[in-house]
Amino acid sequence: MTWPLGDLSRAGEPTRAGQCLLVRGKDLARVKAAARTVSSGSWTDGAATYQVTLRPLLPGEESCTDVSS
Repeated sequence: MTWPLGDLSRAGEPTRAGQCLLVRGKDLARVKAAARTVSSGSWTDGAATYQVTLRPLLPGEESCTDVSS
């Protein structure tokens, strides 16, 4: 499946667990719509394929720093 927000190689910020990208607003709606048709966590940005894990922020999480700690 093609990632709906463009270049994944530069998306988000590095963390101990990999890259972290918080998606909100209209971008979130685009990702949710695309995710409905994906049977695996593999996404392509046209140049490479990436394993992407989608999950909501948990209570107390507001940034990638929160997610990775």
